[in-house]
Amino acid sequence: MPWFQGRILIARSRSTQEGEGALLATCRSLRCTWEIVELDGTLSVAAGRNRAMGHVATQWALCLDDKFCLTGDPVGTLQREIDSL
Repeated sequence: MPWFQGRILIARSRSTQEGEGALLATCRSLRCTWEIVELDGTLSVAAGRNRAMGHVATQWALCLDDKFCLTGDPVGTLQREIDSL
């Protein structure tokens, strides 16, 4: 997403060392602002999402979990959808 001007917030718990390394490597390759928030304990997806919302510092938030994989740049579509609200 070369023109993305937003901020990526990653809230995580229960990560392995291998998973943490892969996550950091991916984040460091991004050209946007990102932050990783460590959540306490073992949480369900819903509980993790609710706790993550307390760390959102922007007007809009798009919540995805580890089952989502963006294979293209979604920004144009998201902007059009938001503009239609």
